[in-house]
Amino acid sequence: MIYWARPRNGEATLSADEHHDIRWCSSADLDTLQPPMSHAVKWYCRKAVEEVQTAKFRGRG
Repeated sequence: MIYWARPRNGEATLSADEHHDIRWCSSADLDTLQPPMSHAVKWYCRKAVEEVQTAKFRGRG
């Protein structure tokens, strides 16, 4: 499953026990990640980036 979200208030925090090598990536970075992601996962990632950019443009971010 793939999720994307952002907090309404405050900041999101990562649990040290629940993530490994997590980081922000640009859309271009998705094509060079190792191990590679499937095209379907990259599609969802790019849709999430578009959604965030649209929200910021509208003044919601």
